[in-house]
Amino acid sequence: MVQKLDFLVIDGNSEDRTGELAEEEGATVYLGGRKGYGRAYRTVSRWLPEK
Repeated sequence: MVQKLDFLVIDGNSEDRTGELAEEEGATVYLGGRKGYGRAYRTVSRWLPEK
């Protein structure tokens, strides 16, 4: 049995079509306002549920 997974992609205005490609594969994409891994990391921490 194959388990379906949900993916959340934080796209910090990348130039490599990250958001577009992720959406095509069914991911939820949040388009951030500025570039940068650090900013994307902080953004995703607000979206994920606490354990």
